[in-house]
Amino acid sequence: MLNKVSSSKMISMPRVAPEGTELPPVEDWVKTFKFSEKRKRKTLCNVETAKKLAELFVPEGSKDKIIVEAYAGPGLLSRALLDLPRERIKKLILIEEEPHFREWLEPLQKADDRVHVVPEDAFWWTTYNKMEEDGLLDGVGTHDWSEVHPNLHFISQIPNNVHGEQLISQLCRAIPDRKWFFKFGRVPLDLITTTTMHTRLSAPTGHKQRTKVGVITQAVADLQSLVPLKDLEPASQHFFYPSKRNSSSGQLRHSKIAEMPQQHVRVVPQIDGAIKPDSLDAWDYAVRQLMITKATSLSKCISALGPGAVSLLKKLTDPSLPPEKRVDVKKAPRDLSTEDWKILVDVFEEWPFRPEQLSIDKAFITAGKHGAR
Repeated sequence: MLNKVSSSKMISMPRVAPEGTELPPVEDWVKTFKFSEKRKRKTLCNVETAKKLAELFVPEGSKDKIIVEAYAGPGLLSRALLDLPRERIKKLILIEEEPHFREWLEPLQKADDRVHVVPEDAFWWTTYNKMEEDGLLDGVGTHDWSEVHPNLHFISQIPNNVHGEQLISQLCRAIPDRKWFFKFGRVPLDLITTTTMHTRLSAPTGHKQRTKVGVITQAVADLQSLVPLKDLEPASQHFFYPSKRNSSSGQLRHSKIAEMPQQHVRVVPQIDGAIKPDSLDAWDYAVRQLMITKATSLSKCISALGPGAVSLLKKLTDPSLPPEKRVDVKKAPRDLSTEDWKILVDVFEEWPFRPEQLSIDKAFITAGKHGAR
């Protein structure tokens, strides 16, 4: 278990703490960071945890990293990253819309020429467009898809709400067509999210919690947890969540959300993912329609793909094909492997009677302004 935060001292980092960059004591955070209920979100508050994460995200041997940290909060992880040997990080771009948090990031920008604060919501696609227009990504080279991008790196403490989950889903959906930062190459993502979302992303074939987002994500990216869940528990010792005070006693009210565990997941685009460019809409449609009845056999639920879709069963089970090119239609959708889904979607795309309208809302990927509240 990582050490608890000492509440009696200012939170600072030894090599990047000129006057004015220290955070207030954790015991004062509830008074310092005040938000309306709908805007609350967890943010890292444990110094030792921040140091460990920074070292894991940007380990020894890293050089000239350009890091985009979304939902940076008041900047505890940011400070830990800046405390690493300087040669590891060339630029640290901090995206934070919330003024109560951002005022604790701006001193870092004044104290360290590597820091750039972006006062926008990290959920908006336009935020990243503006970053490029402002030259913040100048110097980011485009690397061959055969290697993980050696410089550009995305880190985020994902908001613990539906918009946070949508953000993860949209980032992963940007991989096949190499949109967003993936136009520069296989950019790794280090995300801190809820255990619920972590399970949805990583649930294996056959798992009762396997969902559409997991099927799509596992078809385009490899997932890895660098930090055991137990090292981030209990959540309240590692993450701050604004809670209401009891007006009569002055004591903090117990918050179930504050104790909900958080987990780390690293998302790295696959070299040869199952979803090919321009096939995302077909995958989205097929997986969405079939996972609604994820416990029903494919032979019984394939009609959800459209009138006459039962005819696809013959192609999926064609005995003239080698076994690895066929799908066991007795399987339920949640029991289908990534390769099964690939075969199914390929057959669906070749079907001349497939529905014309397949796409779903792509607000983030295009130009939407859905804020992560």
